[in-house]
Amino acid sequence: SGVAVQTKDWTWTTTPTISFNRNLITRLSDPEKGFNYTQTTSGGVGENGIMNTNVQLLTEKEAVGAFYGYSFAGYKSDGTAMYNTPTGGYISADNASESHKQIIGNAQPLFTFGWNNSIRYKNWDASVFFRGVVGNKILNVTRWAYGPQNSVSTNIFMKDAVGKDVKVVDKGHFTDTYLEDGSYIKLDNLTIGYNFKFKENKYIENLRVYLTGQNLFTITKYSGQDPEVNTTGVWDAGIDYPDFYPTVATVLLGVNMSLF
Repeated sequence: SGVAVQTKDWTWTTTPTISFNRNLITRLSDPEKGFNYTQTTSGGVGENGIMNTNVQLLTEKEAVGAFYGYSFAGYKSDGTAMYNTPTGGYISADNASESHKQIIGNAQPLFTFGWNNSIRYKNWDASVFFRGVVGNKILNVTRWAYGPQNSVSTNIFMKDAVGKDVKVVDKGHFTDTYLEDGSYIKLDNLTIGYNFKFKENKYIENLRVYLTGQNLFTITKYSGQDPEVNTTGVWDAGIDYPDFYPTVATVLLGVNMSLF
């Protein structure tokens, strides 16, 4: 934290913060208690034709929140999807098996950050707070469950239905097609106030009127409603379910008054 500007009329105090978090599953087994596991699945998804599919893997020597599925490689001329294999080759979706799955992303961000600023100019004051995350993946379940289909008989995700590269969803296979960059920066809080000074007044010492806005805008490449999803849960980190209620924006007008 530091005072970036300090003059007779101006004061600007700024406080940037950054946080790095690394985790690694070192052990899942405990033979003395009968737990003889090196890995287990998590991240259950079931939605509009997706039949209770686990999209994450808790495994030793990997981080919590590891997405586990097929790495999409494109389409063949006949429209059949192709997947990258863990050994560096390709496999048709028709022939894909459990052995062709691999770690295809992680729900944990590389780092989180915040930036708080307090500004004063004569009788005016303002506070501005940004925050965000960088480097995590989000599973957009809405795209997976409601993307374009060969037979369009239901509502579909509009952003995937327009443009030249329209991809038909494969609800039977979880691929990194539905994983998106979850990085974002939000204007979390903005407050602007004005302080009225009263002289020769026996009732009011000072009066401050302020306007506060929360969650005013978000900068992100994520195509879903809100990139601020759970990233800390063990069983479903980074999964944006269709029933997720996004964070709302609020605006508040207030008055502070000091009396003698």
